[in-house]
Amino acid sequence: DPKALTVVAADAPLVPAGTPGAATFADSVTLTVRTERAADLLSVASMLVCTNDGFTGVDAVHLPHHLGDTVVYYGGSYDAGTEINTEYFGDLVPPCQGLIGVTGDPGTGASNPALAEGGVVSTPHAGIQGISDLLPAVHGWTDPAVRVTITRVPNIRTYEVTIRNLTGGQPLTPPLLATHDNQFDLFQVGHAASEGIMQIAENGNLAPAIAMLTNSEHVLDVVVGDVPLVPAGTPGAATFPDTVTLTIEGTDQAKFLSYASMLICTNDGFTGLNSYRLPHNVGQSRTTYRYAYDAGTEINTEYFGDIVPPCQGLIGVTGDPGTGASNPALAEGGQIHRHDGIQGITDLLPEVHGWDGAVVEITITRVD
Repeated sequence: DPKALTVVAADAPLVPAGTPGAATFADSVTLTVRTERAADLLSVASMLVCTNDGFTGVDAVHLPHHLGDTVVYYGGSYDAGTEINTEYFGDLVPPCQGLIGVTGDPGTGASNPALAEGGVVSTPHAGIQGISDLLPAVHGWTDPAVRVTITRVPNIRTYEVTIRNLTGGQPLTPPLLATHDNQFDLFQVGHAASEGIMQIAENGNLAPAIAMLTNSEHVLDVVVGDVPLVPAGTPGAATFPDTVTLTIEGTDQAKFLSYASMLICTNDGFTGLNSYRLPHNVGQSRTTYRYAYDAGTEINTEYFGDIVPPCQGLIGVTGDPGTGASNPALAEGGQIHRHDGIQGITDLLPEVHGWDGAVVEITITRVD
């Protein structure tokens, strides 16, 4: 039907609480329906499984207009008028007996031409009369048969974000991504780093930033990569990739992306993206290149003992095992700024751990 703009089907029956089938199936389901502006009506239909041709639903009810609005409709029972109501298990669909716990003839999932009724849809359904296998006390009901609650939620947009490590000797911690509205900043150059950014930049610890993001009313979705991104040609590249693609969701309001990863072989270096506008149209891509930042929270000793342990194993230079905890004696109290790079003043070597120019390439594609 060209007038039906969106069709959605559930993947399981809705079974009354207290029946045998309730051990496997729920009595309610929540489905997401995406609509165009022209589609302002909703229809719902479900078979009453333990009937010959009974069904319930709501027809052409109005969708809520404003974001966050909820409307509730109640659907009665209907007789389709297409099959005689024999109430005999042999004429019903097989799931009836197993779901409700009354056994008999196994039933069929096909219409029987001999029972064709040729009537019209009528409501309310006459209900279970108890003339054969169905029992009013077991299979009967009182209208309404269904409650339909409709809430308008933001239209979800799906994006793929591909992050590629461009350096020759700087592994990056698993990417942390978030989509949000225009009232949020993950970090700002020239400002002090938040606790979340400090922990990422000094220790590769994503937990504080994840907690901050998930608790923010301005953030829609938070996604974290599974593995570090390690430059090709280094020892760690045998185990880990230099590129990852993650999927994240946005909306009309949450149309900005922020990202952060630690530069593992630094004291408090990181790279990232702050409040970057997501592509608007499906299929549209945007690519950006990002530089390294110094969080301004720890002195750049470049000593392995002050750097997180994975650095050495991933790049293949050994020394003091390092630490995953901040050292108060090295606290700097500065602001986020462009990183000066590896100076070679102790253990880190510019020719091994250094970089030139952008450290990551980020490509964002709207896929839905």
